[in-house]
Amino acid sequence: MKNNQLLYFFAALFILSSASTFSQEVGTDSSAKVYDLNDFKFRYQRYKALTFDYRMNGGFNSSRENTNLSNRLTTTNSDFNIIANLQGNSFENSERLQRIQSFQVSINTTANRNEPPATSSASTVRSGSAAIPYLSYKNTNRRYNGNKFVLLDYGGDFSVSTNRVSSNNNKQVKNNRTSLNAEVGIGFGRGRIENVSDAVTSYFILRDIQQDGVLQNFTTTQLENLADGIVKTRNDRYIGDNRFRYVDQITRLDSICKANGIIATNPVKLFTVLYDNFIFTSYFRETGNRHTLSLGVNNDYFRFTDNDEPYRRGFVTVGPKYEYVNALQRSMFLQRKTSVTTSAAGLFYYLLGTGSDNNDQKIALQGIISFSHGYIYQPNTRTIIDLSTYAIASTTSRKNLRRVTSAVGLQLNSNYFISRRFSIFLNANMYQNFRNERNGDSFESINFRNGNFQFTFNSGLTYAFY
Repeated sequence: MKNNQLLYFFAALFILSSASTFSQEVGTDSSAKVYDLNDFKFRYQRYKALTFDYRMNGGFNSSRENTNLSNRLTTTNSDFNIIANLQGNSFENSERLQRIQSFQVSINTTANRNEPPATSSASTVRSGSAAIPYLSYKNTNRRYNGNKFVLLDYGGDFSVSTNRVSSNNNKQVKNNRTSLNAEVGIGFGRGRIENVSDAVTSYFILRDIQQDGVLQNFTTTQLENLADGIVKTRNDRYIGDNRFRYVDQITRLDSICKANGIIATNPVKLFTVLYDNFIFTSYFRETGNRHTLSLGVNNDYFRFTDNDEPYRRGFVTVGPKYEYVNALQRSMFLQRKTSVTTSAAGLFYYLLGTGSDNNDQKIALQGIISFSHGYIYQPNTRTIIDLSTYAIASTTSRKNLRRVTSAVGLQLNSNYFISRRFSIFLNANMYQNFRNERNGDSFESINFRNGNFQFTFNSGLTYAFY
């Protein structure tokens, strides 16, 4: 209970302190007097990125359960993972279309250990290892007519694994898992989220040149013209012309600077400033607000084999979803973002595990609401600190089953530049979740309550191909 109170306190303190402290940021930051990032609306942006990262992470959690059959049963789990991950994404933004695509290919090798309560009938200590390949793809399209848009969203993921488990009674078990998910959504909405990353890069370039003593004050026109040149240069790089080398890109930006009176005392320094800030940009800063109402269809299939005993489950989820996103640039260094999502859905099961499952429980109703609020701090083009708090609650209703789950947490994501290709990332997540379940009819029912506190931490190296 002490962990719960601490987490609630820090989450509430983060929201209140950030609202009061950062609310004055626009007025106090001198860069905001030159150019308001929230006015940056260049509708011809095209970006792409392909990265490979290697990471190691581990976790430990201890959960305590209270039911009407037993009290204070404590279970501990620990795990260690090595992950190799290839990830690509692209972003297109024009007056009529905003498209985001992403894919991921990864393999996760893991080792874990589980210790159930000593008083439990299943008090066997288990340890295991697994290799898990994973594939995913996501495509989100918004076609605009003025400030309104039509949404088409589709994607899916696939994973398969073989898990070998051994126990302290020398029993070995081999588990095979296969999962497949496919989803599609259509909808409509109002509002737009703008990408202002290139205006931020333009500011950092001008600031570095200003420190050289040449520019006493740079103007809004200089910042916007340089940002415009950065956007167009990235567009050409997006096309994939191998002849458009880095030196050609920097040479173009150098000519744009000279045409706008942005000149350093040492030409070599101007070239290196452009190179450092333009080539090493790997962030996504955004502003605006957007409302989206959509209808989604999702298919989930899961197959699990335990000692050659197969278990299969499949269901289709259909229902509406509403999402609101609001992002604001407090300054050249600080972004605030808030989002709220709520959804309701029907779950229709076409596979219900083994023949012993109840075939009359093929329909369920589900409701979910989530909230997130966070800040991105960026002192330069190489370093990013992203801190956010989040909360989620869901309820599921099925014949003879009522389940309510909720979670609240704090999350930190950061990235530190090493070289043009390499950077270090550091991620941490602390959260508390709860589950309250009633399973059975009014005469023979089991009330189940569970509280679980977790803290995860991982770091690693990222390699950028382009």
